[in-house]
Amino acid sequence: MTTTSRSSKSFMYLCSITAALGGLLFGFDTAVISGTIPFITEYFHLSDAMLGWAVSSAMVGCIIGSMTVGRPGDKYGRKLMLKILAILFIISSVGSALSTSVSMLVGYRFIGGLAIGGASVLAPLYISEISPAKIRGRLVGINQLAIVSGILCAFFSNYLLINTGESNWRWMFMAGAIPAAAFFILLFFISPSPRWLFIAGKPEQAREVITRLNPGENVDTMLDEIEKSIKKEIVQMNISALFRKPFLFNLGAIKTDSQSILGNPAVVLPANASGVQTLGQFKLRAQIEKRHLFESFLVLVIEADLIDHILPVIQDILMTQ
Repeated sequence: MTTTSRSSKSFMYLCSITAALGGLLFGFDTAVISGTIPFITEYFHLSDAMLGWAVSSAMVGCIIGSMTVGRPGDKYGRKLMLKILAILFIISSVGSALSTSVSMLVGYRFIGGLAIGGASVLAPLYISEISPAKIRGRLVGINQLAIVSGILCAFFSNYLLINTGESNWRWMFMAGAIPAAAFFILLFFISPSPRWLFIAGKPEQAREVITRLNPGENVDTMLDEIEKSIKKEIVQMNISALFRKPFLFNLGAIKTDSQSILGNPAVVLPANASGVQTLGQFKLRAQIEKRHLFESFLVLVIEADLIDHILPVIQDILMTQ
């Protein structure tokens, strides 16, 4: 492998891993609320209804973010929108930590939800657009692993911060600002998506990016493939179509599979956290969640065949050193 080829592969992995930090923040911000529940309930004197709203506000934002990020991503570019999402993650983490009322907490969690939804769309999209077809599945798989890693980091940081005093829940939220800041900084060192550059009418810049990412490949052929894929007829679909066969079946299958693989009811969504009232009970629950999360991580790696994707990536990175 030549020096240029190694440098290009390293840069491609840098771009992919940087984008996958959006997936890590997806998992972290989704799960971090679980560790704070007994403490914010006591601090804000929350009823069951208000606690449910404080927890689910991020999911409401997630739905809206995932449904609306597409057009801005096409207009302004994946890289710029990922930077904006990183800023939203930072605002959400810091704002949630500094909240003095439940309304502030809900508002900042909603902002975090917008970032979660946007990252769930743009991070894998960006990775797929910069990677060549032969390793595209392998690199996109990094984003899936990053989501689970984010959940793991959230529970681990919650566990470490539980004894930091009465404001421990604030530090739990604030911890998310660290990977969010790293995500924002690293985004300045990655390239724009060549597909977006082509769509934006910048074919020469797209050519430069493809040349840098894929030295030795036929750039004209790759540009032709991008052009053909853009010109393909796009099937217009409205919301009601999602509830007709076969889409309704697929949605149900996706929901069922995601819950069975990730263990969402028992691990990520803190539906049973209202029963946790004492510090000892919370520590016990944290231990149980760590075990469940590790089991979920192993199941995801095995079921999604991520081992076949991850090992070649690690091998390629080591070979480029």
